[in-house]
Amino acid sequence: MTSERPWYERKRWWIDPGWRELARQLVVDVDRLLSPEQRANMRVDQIKEKYGRLLVYWWCEGLDPSTRQAVKALVDAATKTSLRTCQRCGEPGRCFGVGGVEGWYATLCQGHLAEEIRSRGRPVKVAVDDEGTTISPAPGETPADIAGRAWQAAEERSRSGGAAT
Repeated sequence: MTSERPWYERKRWWIDPGWRELARQLVVDVDRLLSPEQRANMRVDQIKEKYGRLLVYWWCEGLDPSTRQAVKALVDAATKTSLRTCQRCGEPGRCFGVGGVEGWYATLCQGHLAEEIRSRGRPVKVAVDDEGTTISPAPGETPADIAGRAWQAAEERSRSGGAAT
């Protein structure tokens, strides 16, 4: 027996406000691809942040291979976009490891990165890519200073073709 509710209402969204529009647009785009029968079988188990990126756990019984691939491509595109969108406010962002390479990963704008560093109560290292490039706090640096240097380093890595998280 199928539910009366649309497939996208059967969800668990654990994301910050900055990604809600991204997730909403993903739902709209996927919904356009699906037939009424496919919508009845579509299920999204979770939409959440993990390692600073948007993850969508979904399944749909009876999708033909081309539709399944099209849905996967939309989900992959949303994940890629999440790595450039602050999860807190939706402004342009970068994925950083707050606390160093082994820290908590989040995709944040420069202002929210400074806020996250400040919330730690002490200066912390910030990883700017997945190759281990980190920004270490200098004596007397404020969280905003550290965030500014981390943001600049991430921008430079991006321009030079270096890996980014």
